[in-house]
Amino acid sequence: MKLHFFGKAGHASVQEHFQESALGDVTYFLANIEQIFEELKTYKNSQLHVPTFVVTSIYAGDEKSPNKTADFADLVVDCRLTPELELVFEQVMTDLADKYHFTYEDIVTPVLSTLTDNQAPFIQLLTDLSGAQTTGPQALMTKDFLKMLESEQLFLGLVSMTNVILLMSIFYWKS
Repeated sequence: MKLHFFGKAGHASVQEHFQESALGDVTYFLANIEQIFEELKTYKNSQLHVPTFVVTSIYAGDEKSPNKTADFADLVVDCRLTPELELVFEQVMTDLADKYHFTYEDIVTPVLSTLTDNQAPFIQLLTDLSGAQTTGPQALMTKDFLKMLESEQLFLGLVSMTNVILLMSIFYWKS
């Protein structure tokens, strides 16, 4: 997600111009990022735990004119949502945008969580048929995924359907 802050450019020799610039609002936002995270913790999930809201990059001002305060600033934020937060995320973002004076846009296609209860009949059937164990959600890289296949574990979470299909294929291949 990208957050856009706007302000008034001014000469950097005047301290007050900083507060009028986009960086004045960015500074206020960043000073409160831990408080924002604490508020997002109320959307905790038993499997995914707490959502995240991590600033990953900042771009501001005109690099060709370093003695001028920034009339704009963009922050890129990586948001990992829980199903509980997904239900109210637009309102949460609207409230944050109002409080911290920014606009925002999705810069990647949002991926909604696809949690599957490990007690669901379909999951129980797969577990029984394969002898696999279920465990909590994990981000899987290729080497971790291959390791998972060797130990025949079924991971639930954002990649659960892919894992279920692969596990079914492995079970079919083994039998």
